[in-house]
Amino acid sequence: MRSKLYFVNMKPSASYRREEGPHIFDQQAASETVLNIHLESLHNEGKKFTRPVHIDVIFYVPQGCYKSQEGPHIMNLWTFLLESLTATILENQRLIYSLKLSKKFSKRPRYEIYIREITHEEKNE
Repeated sequence: MRSKLYFVNMKPSASYRREEGPHIFDQQAASETVLNIHLESLHNEGKKFTRPVHIDVIFYVPQGCYKSQEGPHIMNLWTFLLESLTATILENQRLIYSLKLSKKFSKRPRYEIYIREITHEEKNE
């Protein structure tokens, strides 16, 4: 069974609705590109996961950088990360059979992502 742990040392970004109309600079698109580059460099095997997987993610977000004291909504963080995982590491999103998401405040913003293929028994319990 294949598994891999990824440490991405960058501030976790949250997905948000893009405003319509022309944009000179799109921060979300720039952050997606940077995250994709980080994940591709960490996933040096080159081969995407093609079997069912379990994913554990911890979003370490900086405190005091957000309008809300709770920080960004965890599902917005996940939506943003999922796009990059699908572009770089996972063959498609349907391979995700189980998922654990956590958000913690830290002075060192980062992502910690653990992906492991699941067994046939885990998939059918």
